Amino acid sequence: TAYIGLHSGTVFALRDPVGAGNQLAAKWSFHPPGGSSWHATPAIGRDGTVYVGFSTDNASPNAEGTLYALQAPTAGIEPRVLWEVELGPGRQTSSPVLGPDGTIYALGGNGRLSAISPDGEVRGSTSGATPLGKSRPANRLNTCWRAKWRSVF
Repeated sequence: TAYIGLHSGTVFALRDPVGAGNQLAAKWSFHPPGGSSWHATPAIGRDGTVYVGFSTDNASPNAEGTLYALQAPTAGIEPRVLWEVELGPGRQTSSPVLGPDGTIYALGGNGRLSAISPDGEVRGSTSGATPLGKSRPANRLNTCWRAKWRSVF
């Protein structure tokens, strides 16, 4: 399955059907009610759960970020929303990262880094940095990084 997002804010899960040549087919698509045109790249859990952030009121100072956990539908094209977590004020542009234990790390638009369990429970959060554009807050050494102009947390 390949996951892509359109500028309109819809995330698509695409599959490669047998005998379709170079054509992909939509497996499912998602755009939350009130979701903005800007969204982050999804992260995919070991069980196939898709984690992706969206904003509401993106063009206004009232922008709010939300992280969604999505599961492929058993029928139709609408995925099942397993849970959603508010990431706080600010435009959501950072992509979530999965830790080795399944913890989802999501950076909200206001610089708050949240650690979220696979069942949607916020394990903790910290604030204080301003995100620098689109970033992933972790690396292969299992260290979480948050960037701020001339600083790393």
